[in-house]
Amino acid sequence: TGEELVEFLHASSSNKEEFDKLFAEFIVGMEAAYEKSLKDEFITNDLDRVVAQTDALTDASYFINGSFVETGVKPQPLFEIVQAANMSKLFTDEKGNKYAKYREDGKILKSPEFFSPEAKLKEEIERQSK
Repeated sequence: TGEELVEFLHASSSNKEEFDKLFAEFIVGMEAAYEKSLKDEFITNDLDRVVAQTDALTDASYFINGSFVETGVKPQPLFEIVQAANMSKLFTDEKGNKYAKYREDGKILKSPEFFSPEAKLKEEIERQSK
């Protein structure tokens, strides 16, 4: 989502001025992409919609995986850490079944078992660096 992209920009910045510059460039790029998209016909066929959606998702994945290459880390172990952290948000009922609780705005509430992934991510990145 956009929130994660902004987090990436922030993490890529050394100070507020740099972050402001990257964010402004991001917004200009988003507006340009919006204007470009308005020139295209809207898709009404389900198959063509899935083709266009998967093309866009694949392009995003290509960008993300390329960014991992630039950072020099292997993404799969990091994905598994974040996946485990995200799954730790789930609550467990009396029968052992997992379920999500949601805030009014649709965000998932964190269960008492939730753990933040940052420490494990740092440990894995340090391991990969050796």
